[in-house]
Amino acid sequence: MTDGVVSTGIEALDAFLKGGLPRGFTSLLLAPAGAGAEIFAKQFCVGNPGDKVAYITTDESANEVRQAVKEAGWDFAHVEVIDLQTEFAESMMASQERRKATDERPRMDPRRLLEGADSMDYLRQAKPAPGKPGGGADYLQRLVGVQSRIRPPDRVVVHSLDFFLNHHSLEEVVAALTAIKAATSRNGSLALWVLSKGAHGVAAERRLELLADCLLELEVTRKGTTFERFFMVKKVKNRAYGIGVSTYDITPQGFRLETLERIV
Repeated sequence: MTDGVVSTGIEALDAFLKGGLPRGFTSLLLAPAGAGAEIFAKQFCVGNPGDKVAYITTDESANEVRQAVKEAGWDFAHVEVIDLQTEFAESMMASQERRKATDERPRMDPRRLLEGADSMDYLRQAKPAPGKPGGGADYLQRLVGVQSRIRPPDRVVVHSLDFFLNHHSLEEVVAALTAIKAATSRNGSLALWVLSKGAHGVAAERRLELLADCLLELEVTRKGTTFERFFMVKKVKNRAYGIGVSTYDITPQGFRLETLERIV
């Protein structure tokens, strides 16, 4: 590791980046379903054991995360797991219980459909249970708050941004992430955001790509009766050596990349 540069946790990627990522960088990982983005995100957490890490999970419970890292043999002792998935589920369950208490026969008002309301509109209005965090209006603030601590983490991993885009407008998410990126740069920490490729439209992807200092992408293609996996480095700010691509496998110990080949 060189001065001011820290490991990503992926040996071949570190070699391509000449030691790793500079502190202060924000990285975006675009990945389709089944590409293994959740494994990359966890492996990124353990790239530098000396770092204080916050892992914000919206797709798995904290117990599922801990089981996965245990099976991979990674030390998560220095990682704080912030479990928004479980908080959201508990908030919805509490909301349902309150509705049952006030109306034994909850009914759907068909006018809601005529007016264009959908299930996400309802979820955004959900109130958190007493003493519990949650509710749509709180999630982005929770995300921003991690970098606003007196001693912020050395790296923050978010798996995934899909959750926030499902609960907030693109403009709200971009505004929050812009603030987080500024704090990451100022604090000299690292941020990794994961986004499902193709799930939110090209416009959303482009907006988020522009925010990233480093843009990574996973791709899975079918070749006959098998599948090939490709790992791509598509942008690294202030680096003149271009982009790179490599095939990769997912082993019990995490990502294994072949040598990243420079394209440009």
